[in-house]
Amino acid sequence: MVLKYCVFLFLCIVLAKGKAGFGQGRQNWGFVPINEKSHMFWWLYYTSSTGEYIQKPLVIWLQGGPGGSSTGIGNFLEIGPLNVDLEEREADWTKHVNVLFVDNPVGTGFSYVSDSDIDYFAKNNSVIAQDFLIFLKRFFHENPEFQYTPTYIFGQSYGGKMATDIGLLLYQESKLGNILCNLKGIALGGPWISPIDSISYWHSYLYNLGFIDYEGSEQLKNMTDFIRGVLSTGDYTKATLYNRVVQYTVNLLTTVDFHNIMTKQVKQSSVLLNSSWLPIPIDIESVGDSMPDDFFQNFDNIKKYKGIKSSKPENLYRLMNGPVRDALNITTEHRWGDQRRLVHSALYLDNMKPVTDVVERLLNETDLEISVCNGQLDLIVNTPGTLKWVNSLKWNNKNQWTLADRTPIILENVYEGYQKRYGKLNFYWVHRAGHMVPTGNPQTMLYILKQIIGIDD
Repeated sequence: MVLKYCVFLFLCIVLAKGKAGFGQGRQNWGFVPINEKSHMFWWLYYTSSTGEYIQKPLVIWLQGGPGGSSTGIGNFLEIGPLNVDLEEREADWTKHVNVLFVDNPVGTGFSYVSDSDIDYFAKNNSVIAQDFLIFLKRFFHENPEFQYTPTYIFGQSYGGKMATDIGLLLYQESKLGNILCNLKGIALGGPWISPIDSISYWHSYLYNLGFIDYEGSEQLKNMTDFIRGVLSTGDYTKATLYNRVVQYTVNLLTTVDFHNIMTKQVKQSSVLLNSSWLPIPIDIESVGDSMPDDFFQNFDNIKKYKGIKSSKPENLYRLMNGPVRDALNITTEHRWGDQRRLVHSALYLDNMKPVTDVVERLLNETDLEISVCNGQLDLIVNTPGTLKWVNSLKWNNKNQWTLADRTPIILENVYEGYQKRYGKLNFYWVHRAGHMVPTGNPQTMLYILKQIIGIDD
């Protein structure tokens, strides 16, 4: 009788958790101190699928950038209950799972560093993972009912790169008993895992789709081949610098949207770049001085674009720093998104470093399920480039995975893509979607979510 009463009391406490936040559903949020200067912000949505939310898995969402905000971009532009216009999202993930949005690394979104000294920002993937472990220990301590809940980390773009080291460290620390967490799998969406493989296919991808001519294709190929050579010397600083010039060159040669090649482009007085993946304008003159003479042919033309503009999602910025900030009673002096450039700058050296070795360790040393998803309209992390590093992975079941069947994804009699699943590795090709698959093809991404976490509701 006493045991039954304790269980009943515990359930009452659990079911009473959550509070009214912004919009619908029970939510919780807060800041976790990472060190004396840094604080990480989290925002949890309890699933609306059942009153007993601990019966459903926990999905941790990590945005890319680096410097992209999970609480803003991931929530309102991709998978949360409301879109940026505050309309209900049909493919809302919180209808099926608990979703934890984390503004990671520190300085992203509402997370902040009280001192603008760059030394307090994470400078590599390893530090990002260590900071995230500090956050998770505090989160699970304050929300102990999730300690045994099946947990999955979903990382998009650079968030996928971060998810690899976070997942490996979390798994190791869990096995050592240093943290209670029931981590089951890691999902990587359009992930920046092997940057050189992604950018090496830009020229052929754009050429085959008619966005550039043969001369433009050869120019981009020569540039990316040169970067591959620079990477072989271990000079990641120069590789990152040169890669950004390649990005500018693509914008000079064509007006294609890096995130979705089918997006209609409006004529601008100067090249318009998407700030979510290229948040810091570069000094064109200083870049030119450091370039090899034969790096590309039209540098003089690119100098005309010193006035390149960087777009800012104004509606989202106003939403996060207005109604959301007020509803969550966030009183810090740092506004949402204001430190994203510092985040990006701190990780400059790490940007072009691959983490394929970490993915191999996840496959060979853990029992975690690894899922990779790519939209066919994504240029920045295109499917051919992603398949290049996936097919080059060295792991125990590699031969069997290679021979496994690729089967179509059919939803309501429509072909929405393909899937290949064997052992601990899953790969999903998604039709009619770009870099942000949940935005481009939300129902197919919802199907993939259910496949990964094993739910059929």
